[in-house]
Amino acid sequence: MLPHRPITPALDLLTVPQVMARLQLGRSAVYALLRTGQLASITLGRARCIRRR
Repeated sequence: MLPHRPITPALDLLTVPQVMARLQLGRSAVYALLRTGQLASITLGRARCIRRR
């Protein structure tokens, strides 16, 4: 059995605008990183979310 790990998705995920601010990049640059796989993301509804680490 795996050890219990609390799930805190709101704290672990960032939106594209939050990533833009943290990396000081424009929207096109962030989407380019997502497209090339340098940043991994998941889609929740219509929002792209990127792991904080």
